[in-house]
Amino acid sequence: MQDLKVETIKKGDVLFFLDQEIELLERILKTDETEEVKWKSNDNKTLEEWYNGRLDARKFDLNSFKELRKIINKL
Repeated sequence: MQDLKVETIKKGDVLFFLDQEIELLERILKTDETEEVKWKSNDNKTLEEWYNGRLDARKFDLNSFKELRKIINKL
């Protein structure tokens, strides 16, 4: 059995990392929204649905990160 190593990290470091992830997800989400509109205008239902599912997943991830950030701020 391996020993578990526990380290203390600064709250600011965690928040910085979360902010970077949130920013990245927002940029990716914007790109995916543009692609969904593109496929919708081309009347390609398969890719439109695929991007729609992808958008839903990214929005869920983004909301999860934002909620986690709120919780960490309260600590």
